[in-house]
Formats: sequence, C-alpha cells, structure tokens
Amino acid sequence: MLRLTLRIITAFVASIALGLWVIQHSSALQDTVGNQIIQFIEESWSARISSSKPRINFFTFSVYLEKGTITPADNKQFSWSFDACHVHVSPIALLLQRAAHLYITFNNIKASTRATDDKIDLLEHIQAIFEPTTFDVDIEPKALTINNIDLTIAYNDRVITCQTPGTFYIANNNNYGRFKEETWHGSLFLDQALLKLANTPYAYGTKGRVDFQRNKHDGTWRFSTKLVSKLPVIDPIPHYTVEGNWNAQGGELLLTDGEEKTRLACTFSYPLTIGLKGSFPVNHVKTAATLLASNTKNVNPLGGTCHVDVVLLPDKQGVRSSGSVDIFDMNIANATCQHLGINLQPSTHHITGVIALDQSSAYSMAGSLSWDWKLAQGSLTLTNTRQLLAPTTTNSPSTYSIEPNNCHVAITCNTKGLCK
Repeated sequence: MLRLTLRIITAFVASIALGLWVIQHSSALQDTVGNQIIQFIEESWSARISSSKPRINFFTFSVYLEKGTITPADNKQFSWSFDACHVHVSPIALLLQRAAHLYITFNNIKASTRATDDKIDLLEHIQAIFEPTTFDVDIEPKALTINNIDLTIAYNDRVITCQTPGTFYIANNNNYGRFKEETWHGSLFLDQALLKLANTPYAYGTKGRVDFQRNKHDGTWRFSTKLVSKLPVIDPIPHYTVEGNWNAQGGELLLTDGEEKTRLACTFSYPLTIGLKGSFPVNHVKTAATLLASNTKNVNPLGGTCHVDVVLLPDKQGVRSSGSVDIFDMNIANATCQHLGINLQPSTHHITGVIALDQSSAYSMAGSLSWDWKLAQGSLTLTNTRQLLAPTTTNSPSTYSIEPNNCHVAITCNTKGLCK
C-alpha cells in the first residue's frame, strides 16, 4: 500500500514538473504572460515601461527583465533605467494567503527627476510602487534591493548628482533580532559614493551605512548612520566621520575628522530647531562660503580656531539665533587677532549680536553687528576700548594717540557685495 502511494505521489509530481516544463518552453505563453505583467505594472505605477521581453521561470515563480526604462504616464518629470531586474513571487503566500508578495532586485539604476521646495517627483513615483494593489489576488512588494544607483536631481536652476555604488535594501517582514512585529526596515551600504552640486564635488569616497526602521504604530521612521567621507566643501585633506541618529521628533549628528581638529555636534528637533556645539578650524567657514558664493576654491586660507555654542531657528523670515561664537588666533596674511567674540541675541527678523575684538595690549574694540534677512543687508559698528597708538620704532616715534571710545567705525554691506 505504501509503495503504491509513493508511486502515485511520484507520478503526480512528475506530471506537474512535465507540465511546467512544457509551459516554461512555450514562447507564446511566455509572451502572453509577460505582456500581461508589463501592462499591469504600467497601470499600477502610472508609467510607461520599455524593456526586453520578460523571461519567466515558472519553476521558481520569478520574472526577469533586462535593459528597462521607466517614464511617467502623467505630468511628473522623472525617468529611470536599469540593467537587470529580478522579481520573485512567494509561492507560500500565494497558496496560503492568496497574496502575491513580491521580492524585487534591480541592478545599476540610473535616474533623473525634477525637484521643488514642495516635492520630488521620483519619490511620489516610488510611493506608488510600494502601495498594495488588489487584483484577483492582493499584490504587495515585500522587499526591494538595488545594487548601485546614479541619481540626478534638477532643483530650480541647479543640478545635484549622486553616484552611490553600494546596496540599498528595504523590506517589510519580521526581524526577530531587532523587533517582533512585521514592519518596514532596511539599510543603505555605500562604497566610494559621490555627491556633486553644479559639477562641484561636495563629498566623495563616501563609505559606511545608513539603517532605518518604521514604527508600525505611528508610522514614523528612525534612522542611524556612520559614514566616512572626504568633504572638499570644508577641507579636501582629511577624512571626516559623520555618525548619529534621528527620528520624526529630531536627532543628533557628530562630525569629526581624523586629525581631531574638528568636533562639531549638531542637534535638531521639530519644528526645526538646530543646535551647534564644538570647535573647528575657522578656515572651514571661508572655504564653504567661497565655494557656495562663487563656486571657486579658497586660495588664501585663514588661520585660527572657531568655538561655537549656538541655537538656530530657521523660518520663512530668516534665521533667529542665540549663543556664542569665539575665534582664537585668527590670522589673515600678516595680521593676527588673538580673540574675536560674538554673543548672538534672539531677534525676530535679524541676526544681532555684541562683538569684542582683542589683540593683546595693542588694541581692543567692541561693538555690535546686525543682519536683516528681509533687506539682505547687514551692519557692523566698532569702538576702541583701549588707547590706540601708532607703531613706535627707534627712528619713528609715535605720531598719533587715540583715547578709548574716541575711534568709531561703521560698516554696512549687502549680498551684492556693496560695502560702505
């Protein structure tokens, strides 16, 4: 009896395998099913797909695409292409839950998109991809893996380029080592990634990972990261490490360099409040300002160290600020300033502060500064707090003397470079 049962089971399995083999090698059926899959994806994603004919493996419940291009069928502005795509359908979920759980892998994606202050078209497209779809069965992506991404973003009149060799992975399943309930989670592994703005590299040689996880109960996301990168926007020489974590309420990031000259902690919370605390070479500020303002290199570096402990509150009218900024031993060419201190004071539409400039016993000045975000102009006033004397040499005695509070300097400037 047992032998007869085994023969029946064996014959049944063999007939299924033979049937699948016949289906697998039917070009007509491959074309019909492949066209149906492409049509369904185009309708679900509101997009047009250009690709080689899908290759379907009925034994492994898998679909293979090569050299595909996806463009929008609506008024969004984006496009992306891939070298290869593998879609696996879980047969267990299909049989037991009447649900098509998709596990998707893309190799070598190249994408471009339009971005505004309100939205990024490609992100809205990605959200549509991950929305569950009801057909004869429920269709839901459960995991996505992307190996290597090149992304170009057109933001207003600027072009941002991200080249990210590495692996992006996101899944919606159980991970008992981290959490018990099924939820979205994933990671991004980077290897020699590059970020460029208007063809100028802002970060390159970036290595490390970003981990993220979605809270199933309130829908918020939590991120953590540790990256090592070259940052020519502030200093082209050492490697910098960025590590920290953040969620929907806020977070913190720590920027350090291998030479231990920079250690800057950034905290932020929502609605947006930014805190900066730490120290770094003052030349970093000049390098970044020169690059952002004129897209050129900083060829005349500043010496000195900057210590900051400030709170910034950006809004539509500008940036409100409070705290202190101290610069020690700053030198420009042959001129040296032992200490420059600025105490920032809260103001609605201005940056205002009290400034103190000290050069040992030679001179000392104090005053105030202000920047008006609405008018895009600022002012600086200084008054001497010590007696000013002309330099004295053996052949040239002092020719002038200015008593304290008798020297007054007032400067105004704007974003167009006009100073008075």
